[in-house]
Formats: sequence, C-alpha cells, structure tokens
Amino acid sequence: EPELVQNPVHSCPDLPAHMRQGQEYITLCRRAAQLEEKAEKFADSVAIQYDATAEVLKELGYLQETTPGELKLAGGAQLLRGIHNEQDLLLTLSLNEAALAQLQPAEFAGVCAAFLGDRRLAGIAPHQKALRAAWQAILRNYDFLHAQEEKQHLELTAEPNPGGIEAFYAWAQKAPLAEVLATSHLEVGDFISAARRLLDLLGQLQNAGNGFWLGASAQAAIKLVRRWEWL
Repeated sequence: EPELVQNPVHSCPDLPAHMRQGQEYITLCRRAAQLEEKAEKFADSVAIQYDATAEVLKELGYLQETTPGELKLAGGAQLLRGIHNEQDLLLTLSLNEAALAQLQPAEFAGVCAAFLGDRRLAGIAPHQKALRAAWQAILRNYDFLHAQEEKQHLELTAEPNPGGIEAFYAWAQKAPLAEVLATSHLEVGDFISAARRLLDLLGQLQNAGNGFWLGASAQAAIKLVRRWEWL
C-alpha cells in the first residue's frame, strides 16, 4: 500500500476515469482474443469443407486435377455454374438422365418442382408414367450423390421432394387453379410463391442450357407455367 500511495498515478485527478478505461481495454482485449480464436476455427472448417467439396466434384467429373494441387473445371461443370439452387448438384446430375431429357414441356415443368426444396409441397410420388420414371431417376442420383458426400463427411444436398411434381404438371396442362390447389392441398399464396421460384429455376436452366435440349425444354415450360401476368 505505501508503494501504491507513493506512485505518481495515485495522485492523478482522473484516476477513476482511467481505471474504467483500463477495465474496458482489458475486456475488449479478452473479447478480441475470443473472436480471433473463433475466426481461426471457422477458417479451418471452411478449408476442410472446401477440400471435401472439391473431392466430391472430382468424383463426379466436374473437376479435374491437372497437376498435384491444381484443379480445373471439366466439361459438365459449365452447366453446374449456371444453376443457383440448393440442389444444384443433384439437378445437374439428373439432367443427364434420358428420363428427364425425353420429357414434354409440361412434364419437365412438373419434375423441376422437385428441386424447389419447399416442404409445403407435400405429397406422394407421381403416378403418371413419364413423371414417375423421372422421379425414380432423381432418387437414384440422390442416393449416389449422398453416398459420395458421406465419404467426405458432408451434408450438402437435401433429399428431393416429389410433392409439387403433379401439381405443376397439372398447372402446365392448363388445369384450373382451384383444381390444382385442391389436389396439392396448397394455399393460393404458397402456390404463387412456388410458381415464381419454379419460373426462376426454369429461367436459369434456359440460360445454362442454351443451344441444346435443356434450353428449349425450359423455355417451353416457362410459357406453360406463366399463365397469368402476376407470375
């Protein structure tokens, strides 16, 4: 105590304010250290996920390793780059299936609803023959993709949902809105929201698939889904 009293700081008229500022500084330093630790852990986890995702893309043939540590896009990646969707990998894989390539525009519109990731579109697998074949092809690709992601300890791709397939197929076939809502158990607002997102996805596919069957199918499907001006 005598040493503290003799210290020049003891007689500083602003000592209480300085003490408060010192406590704030210590608290901020502690907080900064915690944030730096979190940032390092986050950077490590992002790097791990990046490497794991690259391995999956290599396995699927979308990335090629030219030299050790150097990767380049493979041919099929061009389509993948043009799709911005939570299930873009599954969608890209499924589009290689003849069961999807052979769909008529109304059928294609319905099948693409499976990739909206909307659980409000609850329902069972489609009954119509072409729709059922396309849905089964999507499921096969999902099982394959899920297995590849599991190898890398990833959980990126959600399970597809068949609920909107028959509803939007019927809509594209010019079924009345009341009938579509009744069979799909959707509120009109939910249907409109899903229809707009379906149009956005079809627009991406039209641009990404320009010059081959995908672009033409998506363009024709858009015309069928956009039956009203507000869609």
